[in-house]
Amino acid sequence: MSTDAIFQVIGWAGQGFFFTRFLFQWWASERRRRIVVPGVFWWMSLCGALCTGVFALHARNLVFLASPVVNLFIYGRNIALERSGRSLGRGVLLPVALGVAALIAIALAAGIKPDDPPLWLAVGTVGQFCWISRFPVQWWVSERRGRASLPPAFFWISFLGSLLLLAYAIHTGVAVFIAGMAIGPFLYGRSLHLCYSRRGREEAPLATPEPAGGTVS
Repeated sequence: MSTDAIFQVIGWAGQGFFFTRFLFQWWASERRRRIVVPGVFWWMSLCGALCTGVFALHARNLVFLASPVVNLFIYGRNIALERSGRSLGRGVLLPVALGVAALIAIALAAGIKPDDPPLWLAVGTVGQFCWISRFPVQWWVSERRGRASLPPAFFWISFLGSLLLLAYAIHTGVAVFIAGMAIGPFLYGRSLHLCYSRRGREEAPLATPEPAGGTVS
């Protein structure tokens, strides 16, 4: 198997983790008729970020490298938060700072620079900004509540970011990136419907964690 084929497998594996995590979350939410977060969601996010980050680094695409690198630290923090329930207090911005520092260090070390036309670079950058900022928003709410949560704002930002990144991915012509963005608007749109359905408003506007192991009762 060629080196490029190996990285393709890694990239598709990452998209598989990302896609499957939201299937688990969506199915659990459909069962409860409100937004819930199975514990496995964060572990699959962590694996997906590692794989897609490696593929984006191989593809030398700075736009698609940003999200997995920065969010990797936030996924890890959510796992720790689920277990401890204790806020970082004054160190609340530490995971985001570490993620940004890691992204800058990797981009400089690998000599990766954006080479898209200005319009597409703007579309990709704004989309990736939305894509990255959704988890700091989620994580900020989670720190305040003392548990991992997915607030409605998370899905609004995800919906907008996925549309922009889908357009950018189509521009790149890279199948792994296109597949990773293609189904997002549908999943996030459905999650928003659950957030604002009458039953969802009556029961809970924010996500509640599943029992340990992520099983759905």
